[in-house]
Amino acid sequence: MYHEVSGGWYNMNMDTLFNILVTLLSLAISYMGSGTAPSAQPEPHASVVTATVVRVIDGDTIMVTQNGQEERVRYIGIDTPELDGDECYAAEATNLNSSLVFGHEVTLERDVSDRDQYGRLLRYVFVGDELVNEQLVRDGAAKVIKIQPDTARFDELKAVEQTARSQKLGLWAACY
Repeated sequence: MYHEVSGGWYNMNMDTLFNILVTLLSLAISYMGSGTAPSAQPEPHASVVTATVVRVIDGDTIMVTQNGQEERVRYIGIDTPELDGDECYAAEATNLNSSLVFGHEVTLERDVSDRDQYGRLLRYVFVGDELVNEQLVRDGAAKVIKIQPDTARFDELKAVEQTARSQKLGLWAACY
């Protein structure tokens, strides 16, 4: 392969070309994210607010206070067994959620939608750097669901679910 430099031509060997391509590919991948490492913090560009958890409704829904107002928050991307349906692992999922968030200040990260059809805020929930949605999946207390358009963290949640499932954690052992 020939490349023009300062009006002249020289021969670029294949090793040099290969190294340039590998470097460019590595930069592109690091820019886009590999999709395998979970984000430890809310996305910097996302709409985020802090609130305090005052009640745990179930495994994937909480009540928070923010600026003196109470809001019901539904976790994005996950689904836990329902308490009112007496579903397998519902109490355990609710208890785990409570141990992770009750009384804590949380960071609420919005994806695309603000609210669901029931008026609940749709959010990814963080306690410090820990993504609670992901922790519930990691411990086998929640399944991953994909509801458009709120799918920013779907791939990372799905990878965590595969691990919990293969290790038969939580509901994967108790209910299936």
